[in-house]
Amino acid sequence: MILQDKSRSFDGESPLEAAKQALDIFSLWEALALPGRPGKSCRSPFREDRKPSFSIFDNGRAFKDHSTGEAGGLVEFVQLAAGLDNSEACRYLIELANTGSAAAPIIQSRPAREEKSRPFTLPRIDSGDIQELDTLARSRGLPLFAGIQILINRQQLAFYTSLEGRAWAVYDRIGQVAQARLLSEQWAAGMKAKTLPGSRASWPVGASTITHKTELVYFCEGGPDIIAAATAIFMQAPEQLERSAFVAMLGASQAIAEEALHLFTRKRIRIFAHADDAGVAASDKWAAQLIDIEPASLSAWQSDTPGEDLNDFLQANHHNDEILNELIL
Repeated sequence: MILQDKSRSFDGESPLEAAKQALDIFSLWEALALPGRPGKSCRSPFREDRKPSFSIFDNGRAFKDHSTGEAGGLVEFVQLAAGLDNSEACRYLIELANTGSAAAPIIQSRPAREEKSRPFTLPRIDSGDIQELDTLARSRGLPLFAGIQILINRQQLAFYTSLEGRAWAVYDRIGQVAQARLLSEQWAAGMKAKTLPGSRASWPVGASTITHKTELVYFCEGGPDIIAAATAIFMQAPEQLERSAFVAMLGASQAIAEEALHLFTRKRIRIFAHADDAGVAASDKWAAQLIDIEPASLSAWQSDTPGEDLNDFLQANHHNDEILNELIL
């Protein structure tokens, strides 16, 4: 049931903005009679999704499909769910918010869409300039950009010019996955990170850099943490760099691709977990996969501060060598 508070005032807001405040994706899911149950980690209602790869976040105001890269807010959700164009979706939201019901081509009996394979293509990437490297380091609260440069040299990080401005991306060309963030702000759809079309979200960025010479693998969640890991090793154990690989999964809901697992055999692996329920669950999931391929060792680290990730930890403690040494294998 859609609950509508008709006494609520939206002074100064447009009808569309008022509708966005009154509704969320959970209520839209119900109104559109979509299959499955919405949640922070759930199955996509738009396609066959054997493993949960769909997320609802920002208090129900945003969504992301980690397999297809489709993401957005309430308008984009209605467009995908009901096959409406932008203006039709906006009208639907306004009517639904005002009356509690709205006429729309609801697809309750339509079978879920099959996921269409799309070719993976990187934009025209470059190495950025000194100012951009410094800007990225400062935006992550890091004291230097050496870790960023290391990842650029290993072809795991690059800059490019998007329609919304300069962006940076972590990527694995062989694994065919990339995720981008704007240097200055969030994407227009309100997302911090955007998985590029055609990406294989289950492939760990940097897995293809692991060779027979690699002994140590620092395994992270997300672009900011892989930068933090490379930075921490540069600061605390630079002698490890030549025998270390830096790897990142680009979403806590993803399991490691089966065809990538053999690359971690006989390596010493440390997983950096986010200190929250989703991060710990993801760490446990990845550890369960990795232990089966007989690594030389496998350990996990997480901050004692709830909600903190590796990037946050390094930002807060980069002057404390004793504390930072606990990160090193």
